[in-house]
Amino acid sequence: MAARWLSRASLVDQLPAAQATALRLTILEGLSLRAAAEQLQISAMSVQRAQKKALEALRQQLVA
Repeated sequence: MAARWLSRASLVDQLPAAQATALRLTILEGLSLRAAAEQLQISAMSVQRAQKKALEALRQQLVA
């Protein structure tokens, strides 16, 4: 119930670092998976996986 009152930024801050970074770059900053991957020096698939896990975790926090 407390998670409902947290701001989106604080919810993102609670994610593991890789997930939070992927989410910030791709969704909040609007970078493509490829651009985020280049910036992070990892594969686009790794960015996509981290983004997917982050979104799943946020969904769970919001419905809890």
